[in-house]
Amino acid sequence: FSPSLTLFISDCNVLMHRIFSILFRQGKFPKDDVPAELIVPDMGGSENYEIEIPNVQYLGRISQAIANAQQQGLEYFMQVALNYTQITKDTSMIEYVNPRKFAQFLYERTGAPTSCRRTARELSELDKQKERDAEMQRKLAAAEGARNLAGARKDLTPA
Repeated sequence: FSPSLTLFISDCNVLMHRIFSILFRQGKFPKDDVPAELIVPDMGGSENYEIEIPNVQYLGRISQAIANAQQQGLEYFMQVALNYTQITKDTSMIEYVNPRKFAQFLYERTGAPTSCRRTARELSELDKQKERDAEMQRKLAAAEGARNLAGARKDLTPA
């Protein structure tokens, strides 16, 4: 029973998303009143977008047991991966898990309100800001390195 329920949940989410997307493209839903946190922009830069659809989640005892097993399995894997990384300094096991999806899974399992979670757009902006900050750090480090090199050359130049 458990595998069929899990398959049903995953199939139902895909089916719901597909049906909603088709109806949305056909104009069956008003496009003016869509909350900004549900809009996922087109990564190609066009004005097209899609709507983020909440996943179907069953709260029965069996589905809770499945979710608990998934959480325990994920936590166990991460603990083993962290131990492996500490011992070998090889990060490949940790890199196997998508940190954002891991965080989202754990956040949703806590029952915390979705209104407190960052939207996809906010996360994208955060990523862009981090990249800008990292680029600025690289430029500052390069400028500092150039100053140090110039100072070293000056010290080495005979008077």
